[in-house]
Amino acid sequence: MNQLALPFLLFGVCTALMILKDIFRHLHPVRVMNVIWPLTGLYMPFVGWLAW
Repeated sequence: MNQLALPFLLFGVCTALMILKDIFRHLHPVRVMNVIWPLTGLYMPFVGWLAW
């Protein structure tokens, strides 16, 4: 089970970092969304990136 979970955790962290990089370039007008979007990338790696 750990071998299956580790890639998903890695993808989630990578997605959150990519969203953070984009947020630092273009801040969201609603300030709380600057925190919410990277969290979304952590728990929904592929869907979170597409939603962003």
